[in-house]
Amino acid sequence: MSRSTTRGRTRGAHAGAPLFATASRSRLPKLVLLPGLHGTCELLQPFVAALGDGIDALAIDYPRDRVLDHAQLADFVRPKLPADRPFVLLGESFSGPVALRLAAERPRRLQGVVLSTSFAASPRPAMRRFAGLARTVPASALPMSVFTFWLLGRWSTPALRAAFAKVLSEVEPEVLAERLIASLFADVTTLLPDIRVPLLYLRGCADRLLPPTAADVITAGVKDTRVVDLDAPHCLLQAIPAQAAKVVGEFVGQLAPK
Repeated sequence: MSRSTTRGRTRGAHAGAPLFATASRSRLPKLVLLPGLHGTCELLQPFVAALGDGIDALAIDYPRDRVLDHAQLADFVRPKLPADRPFVLLGESFSGPVALRLAAERPRRLQGVVLSTSFAASPRPAMRRFAGLARTVPASALPMSVFTFWLLGRWSTPALRAAFAKVLSEVEPEVLAERLIASLFADVTTLLPDIRVPLLYLRGCADRLLPPTAADVITAGVKDTRVVDLDAPHCLLQAIPAQAAKVVGEFVGQLAPK
């Protein structure tokens, strides 16, 4: 893939020719998945399954009972990155700042970055004034309809609601609250110019949580960025795993050593 700047927007994953070429699995970088606010691999399994046998994926679980901010999570992830083969980092939603921090360090084997409905700076800075509510109103006290409205929209299904409810119940309320607060105060924009690998940004056209401009911050800071718009909600990897896997798989395939 050319390292020249790419800032175009592509609507739909299946329109026209494939976005990226493919290569045999033995030559492909490993895909390292960093999860959303839930911090678990469980909700990423449908996406991993949709990748098929062509992509070797590693999903990293975050501690469910320990409060870690974005910088501390980068420290947690760093020793788990592949040391023996090229890899691509995928940061889902909350984990975008973690992936961007690590990418800005320019790990020797890092080949690219994928952000799925994520951000480099707080997507809703006006909400900071209400940060304290996250500590006083636990996620378990909110009806699942609140989560599904913001995260899934019309893609909500009984299976997805059950999966989200299960995962959220297994993470300490304090951990969820502090991750939400960390998102409201996140800002790694000064690190973006240090990222020198291609970046793919997946934007959900029906994302109720992030404004479309969250992607514009990334394209302004990372020289080689491509934004792909998909008909999907915020939890894009869960709602349309097959479509997302196709776009990500083609991106990873293009980054295989020549």
